[in-house]
Amino acid sequence: MKLWSTGLQWQTLNDEFLLYHKSPGNIAAHQITVFAGFCAFWALVYAMSTPASLILALVYPAVLSRFLPHRLWLSTVLVLLAQWGLVLMLSINWEWALSLVILSSALQELAHVIFREKTYQSTYIREPGWIRKSILHTLLLLPLMVDLSRQQFPLGFLLARRRILDCHLGAEFDTDMQALRQWILDQQPPNDKTSHWWRADLSTNAHGCFDAIGDADVIHNGFRDLFSVDAFVERIPAMDEVYVAGPDRNLSSDKVFPMPHTDGPYAVYPGASVYRCLVAVGPNQQVTTHFPMSHADFDAADDAYCLQTGDVLGFDYHRELHFIRTNTEADDCGPRMVMKLHYLVGTSGLKGYSQVLARLSARYNQTARELFLATIKPTSIISRILALWILLSTKVFQYVQRYCGAANLAWVGVCAGATAISGNPVWMLAGTSYVHYLIYIRTFSTRERLSFNTFRRDATFFKTVSMLQLFMWAGIYFQPSLIALLLVIVGYSISALAAMRLGPVRTFFGAEQGEVPYEKVAGFPYGWIPHPMIVGALTGLIGLSMFTGLTERFGWLIPLHIGFYLVHLAQEIWVGHRGSAPADEGRADAL
Repeated sequence: MKLWSTGLQWQTLNDEFLLYHKSPGNIAAHQITVFAGFCAFWALVYAMSTPASLILALVYPAVLSRFLPHRLWLSTVLVLLAQWGLVLMLSINWEWALSLVILSSALQELAHVIFREKTYQSTYIREPGWIRKSILHTLLLLPLMVDLSRQQFPLGFLLARRRILDCHLGAEFDTDMQALRQWILDQQPPNDKTSHWWRADLSTNAHGCFDAIGDADVIHNGFRDLFSVDAFVERIPAMDEVYVAGPDRNLSSDKVFPMPHTDGPYAVYPGASVYRCLVAVGPNQQVTTHFPMSHADFDAADDAYCLQTGDVLGFDYHRELHFIRTNTEADDCGPRMVMKLHYLVGTSGLKGYSQVLARLSARYNQTARELFLATIKPTSIISRILALWILLSTKVFQYVQRYCGAANLAWVGVCAGATAISGNPVWMLAGTSYVHYLIYIRTFSTRERLSFNTFRRDATFFKTVSMLQLFMWAGIYFQPSLIALLLVIVGYSISALAAMRLGPVRTFFGAEQGEVPYEKVAGFPYGWIPHPMIVGALTGLIGLSMFTGLTERFGWLIPLHIGFYLVHLAQEIWVGHRGSAPADEGRADAL
């Protein structure tokens, strides 16, 4: 259908809109600001006139139905329902709603400036009929963003992608590596400890060889394959060094390396990453590098990288748990000689913001290296205490990253802070109760290789936070009801038994993600109840909904739980019809 007198069809308008929304950063910013802006607009109308808002809520999708393809219209209606759910849940007054409308519009304009893309409106603002076109642009902005989200899934940040850089330098770098090898041997590194030289400490010739390898296209292009073609990549020379491995010692900071650890502390810095790349400049048969969060078995040794001359292995300096193992039975090829290169990978348009992380990382790396060198071979009481502190702090942060995730804790802290400041528990409930469903839905929709333990950690963490809150409030508003208690006990027992039958890996889509083979699950509730984990959880939620005090205080809480489960159930059924696995024969239902 043509859009009024502009003569434009939906596809034409959509194609024009896409021309000015190509940057992944700009798209992500618009997905947030457009969604928030529409929520704020509905909240503003609702606060000013409830009847008018309800009429508008019905008229708007009816008008859209005349312009949009059927499937896109249905998707837009689902987004509208989610927006209205938030409006009814948060009950924002008109002053806050108006402020959010203005703020979201301003942030959309700012996103275009940051990511250096013209606004669509600027291309027609001086043309005849611009007023009508501007009205249409505003009217169709939500479906335009919904359609754009097919290209860049809006929950992409919830997907635990496996971002390990693994590549090999070509023969053109053989001379450079040979020169670096010779320089290292000329320094006569000791055999009883590791040795380190900053990039600035190298000879003129070795320095040039080092930089030639650091600037290799294969490394820079590897980062763009991992992130985005629009990502900017630049080196952080202040962190670069040459490293030669030594044998193990008893109480030394060198003991950190066989322990799962991250190299830096800034795990919570969205939109930018610092990568450490290990480049082998000599042969190696004994030492392997492992990334335990990448696969299902944290302690597995099969996912190992034994770097040979010219191999490049990159990982997130602040976020990726890793450790090394030494196979003393393998052939000894002499000292393990490695370049440590460092790169800043950021979102195009946010270079200044990302470079702050680079400076922080370089400063931390310098301080940590001084402390590390002081404790490699501790002799005094103070140096031994410092070495022990390094080992203990490494262990603590390992547990944080393994079982919670620093970013997850930060988000819960933000929501808890908002609740503490406002005195309203809705911020904590709304902000943390449904994250695990979004993780399930986003993860189930992809078959790209994941950092499996990261996904399982995130889902388990937010599931735990969600259930603790749900049962805490249910306990506060508990009312004796035999039927309600039976539904809760029976429902969650079925769900727990189904999870036990599947096991911890298959429960979290291990078969769907290729971590383990498909396997028919025998025993109740499988073969008796379809999708038993979801059905059991829904049964338990229905029982909780019978606690009238809970539903009177938080009328939206349980319906949204049920709604998310139904969305994921529909997703599982649809994927099942696509033939990825027979339904009810070992398919994972999200807990």
